[in-house]
Amino acid sequence: MDIKTTSPIDKGSILSISKLFKVISDPTRLSVLFLLQKKEC
Repeated sequence: MDIKTTSPIDKGSILSISKLFKVISDPTRLSVLFLLQKKEC
């Protein structure tokens, strides 16, 4: 049986990830991001 170990996540990465989730957690922001993604540049 293989046991996989992971290294702890550094504080900077945790802060970045939490900021990302804060941004996309607002339904209006998420709608805007979805519309921008669908629009052709």
